[in-house]
Parts: sequence; C-alpha cells; structure tokens
Amino acid sequence: MGHAGSEPGVPTEVEFPIEDAKIKQIASGNSHMLALGNEGEVYAWGVGESGRLGNAGTSDEAEPETVFVLLEMGVIASKIDCGNSYSMVLGEG
Repeated sequence: MGHAGSEPGVPTEVEFPIEDAKIKQIASGNSHMLALGNEGEVYAWGVGESGRLGNAGTSDEAEPETVFVLLEMGVIASKIDCGNSYSMVLGEG
C-alpha cells in the first residue's frame, strides 16, 4: 500500500504533490494513509470509500493528494490519525 504499481512488501519512495515536501507524521488506516507536512498541510491517499480521504468524494487515490478542503478552511494541522474507516485531523484555523 502507498504507491501505485509498487511491489507488495518492497519499500518504495512516495512522491508528494509539492516538490520537496517535508513530512513530519504518517498515519495508516486499513486501506488509506495520511501524511502531515511541516507547514500543517495534509495529504491523503488510498481507498476513498465513505469520504475518508477528505476530498469531498469517495474516489480512490493512488498517489498522495493535498486535502484542499482544510486549506480552504484555513486549518493548520498539528496531528493526524487514521483508523479502519476514518481519518482525523487536529488543527487550528
């Protein structure tokens, strides 16, 4: 999990939509992941069922995508968490 086309069980570098993104936290759910950048931005990828990627839909994402709704709301994230069917962001804004 984590990168389209990668071989299962083999570590693979993940490319983020922002060049030189600095990631300070990773959270993994059953079939999706979140990453928290140093500037408080959040990236999500994996299975989008039930809206767990925060992209205002249910589409799956093979690569990390910025969670724009948080940026639009002015939220600066400080912590992230994932579970089987949820994503959580703790922030201010």
